[in-house]
Amino acid sequence: MTLYARTPDGVVMEIIDVGVSDINTMFHADIVAQCVECDSTVKQGYLWNGNVFSAPPPPPPITAYSVTYEAFQDRFTQAEMDGMTDYIYETDVTTGMPKRQAIIQAYQRDVAANSVDLLAAKTDTFLTALVAAGVVTEARKTAILDPLA
Repeated sequence: MTLYARTPDGVVMEIIDVGVSDINTMFHADIVAQCVECDSTVKQGYLWNGNVFSAPPPPPPITAYSVTYEAFQDRFTQAEMDGMTDYIYETDVTTGMPKRQAIIQAYQRDVAANSVDLLAAKTDTFLTALVAAGVVTEARKTAILDPLA
């Protein structure tokens, strides 16, 4: 049994078992040019650098984890929700305008989308502001943003 890995662009697309046959008589020369003899440890998706096969790198870590807005709210205690509301909607005593208009707009977008990405930079920034304002502790921020919680 002879195995070949078809490796266009350095990635194993398929393993071909030619048995005792000659691969040159089984496939067109363009296909044969993409094939490299291999053993049974090589799998589809492996990488070929021109000399050796290697397993592909592990998948990247999760970069986005979205929850519904309701599920995001459920991560807060009632006291934290009250403090967050007071913080978001605090007004400037001189102008009567909200102090944190950008936060209100982002909040409204998340509510409208019914989605909050727990690993997004903007979500982390928001929780960091809540920590600075004394609404939540750093430990609670970590718990609230934990995608597995």
